[in-house]
Amino acid sequence: MTFKNRIRKKTLLIILLIIFFPIFSYGFHKIDYYKDLEKFNYRKVSILQPNIDPNLKWNSSFKNELYSIMDSLNLIAYEGKPDLVLWPESALPAYVRVSSVKNKLKEVVRDFNIPALIGTLDVSWQSNKRKVFNGSIYLGIEEEKMYHKIFLVPFAEYNPLTKIDFLKNISYWDFGHGSFTPGIEHTIFNIDSIGFSNVICYESSHPKISRKMILNGARFLTIQANDAWLSNSSGVIQHFELARLRAVELRTGIARSANTGISGIIYPDGKTGGKIPFDNQGVLKNNVILNNGLSIYAKFGSVFAYICLIISILSTTCLCFLKKIK
Repeated sequence: MTFKNRIRKKTLLIILLIIFFPIFSYGFHKIDYYKDLEKFNYRKVSILQPNIDPNLKWNSSFKNELYSIMDSLNLIAYEGKPDLVLWPESALPAYVRVSSVKNKLKEVVRDFNIPALIGTLDVSWQSNKRKVFNGSIYLGIEEEKMYHKIFLVPFAEYNPLTKIDFLKNISYWDFGHGSFTPGIEHTIFNIDSIGFSNVICYESSHPKISRKMILNGARFLTIQANDAWLSNSSGVIQHFELARLRAVELRTGIARSANTGISGIIYPDGKTGGKIPFDNQGVLKNNVILNNGLSIYAKFGSVFAYICLIISILSTTCLCFLKKIK
């Protein structure tokens, strides 16, 4: 090896150390920072996982059994005396906001003095048009609030072809999709002055939505999902892993409730504080850690990724240019 080649290799090694040493140092610092969870503020959350077959949910012959299951799990959740009871996505075969079942749920909230966040479909009339939303209703001690899912699943919850002029004729074909309307508001709910936000199922794969919630003042996040459609596939695990990624990049605690799937508590370092496995029914209660200010990703978004992309393009261009000179 020539002297010039040795100098090149040493220079390259120094450059790599300059780039990666601060990144690894910061990472190890954060891992150490979250070892002692007792120093952080938190809220106790009870999570329901009913494990209901979604194909039976709207079956009238199954209705009484379904309500019995949910009542039983709800009572167990409340007996744990949490700060919040979290139900999964579309938990009941009803439009809860405009249904008589809401009054029964509010009675439980008042009796225990503990709020609940319940996944539900919602319906409204706007300009004489019926609009259906995939949403969540927050039954608080003093407030009642709705969140409507913003990021819908294409060809499942809506047909994206309706937005393309020359494909509008095809857009009327029946793909077996829903016709939900997307929400527009990044809603903040409040538990005794502590704000939190909810994302529904597929939204947890979209980092910008969770980031916007945190920027709006959410101190922790909840996720409502229904992974029964994925069966016992790797998709169930991947969906939960995406929730862990959201927790790490935003340095916030997350409570995840799935109809079935993996329900659990996720700490800001991505570790879990208990899980209910796929195809299991149960209630989990644990502390959800509140975030302490904004993480780097929350502040700057994908700027780091864009910088890496620019560096890669410039490096590739320089290498190609140097090869041509040689």
